[in-house]
Amino acid sequence: SKGKIVIGQTGQVEGEVHCRNADISGQLKAQIIVAELLTLKATAKISGEITTSKLSIEPGAKFSGTCNMSDSGARVEKPALHETTGTKEREKNT
Repeated sequence: SKGKIVIGQTGQVEGEVHCRNADISGQLKAQIIVAELLTLKATAKISGEITTSKLSIEPGAKFSGTCNMSDSGARVEKPALHETTGTKEREKNT
């Protein structure tokens, strides 16, 4: 979704989720990639991989899995390497 995903308290999602923002109150068994803000409400139960720029977790929320946070959120990239005069240098991501 190019917008916001909202999963209510009784909502259940399995699979893969890509969105700009998300508010989770229900159950999520998935890989979730959020470009901006992911909010886990107190009743949220998450199992899977999270990639986001910003993460808000209310007391009571349960999370099992991995979390990768970066300034670019959904556009997580590793710096490219290139050869110059026999040495490897990191290109600046701009």
